[in-house]
Amino acid sequence: MADEGYIRNLRETLQARSTAEEERTRKENRDTEIIKAEAVKFWISLKAWLVKATSELNQGLADDLVTYSANGSPDTIKLRCNIGQDRSDLKVTFFNLFGGQISAVGEGFEAKFRCEIEGRNTYWVDEADRLDKPTLEEMGKRILNAAVKA
Repeated sequence: MADEGYIRNLRETLQARSTAEEERTRKENRDTEIIKAEAVKFWISLKAWLVKATSELNQGLADDLVTYSANGSPDTIKLRCNIGQDRSDLKVTFFNLFGGQISAVGEGFEAKFRCEIEGRNTYWVDEADRLDKPTLEEMGKRILNAAVKA
């Protein structure tokens, strides 16, 4: 027969590990739900910022040199810059299956941003530089600069 003290200690250790794992899973699920909700709000705000910025950029110009289009998709937008024969497109896509991610891809440019959480606060990081935490305006400027190749 096994030592009763040994069995009791092992049982307590296993119970503590099981409880800790259940708590970690609950926290991870809660964090994912918070990220998903906040990421959608951020995406909507970023699109609004880009619409306003492209509109303001084109004010006073003879032609709209930079255009914003959504093509009916709530998760993808396209920015196009037309200057003479030079045309550049930048596709910006929002993914929210496992947590927020924004991807911007164009000629000579690619950036990915991911929504992270600390406590109950969310923030965005540039996946190429995890220490870089751009604000909505900073991210919008990077995307718009890439679209116009500035």
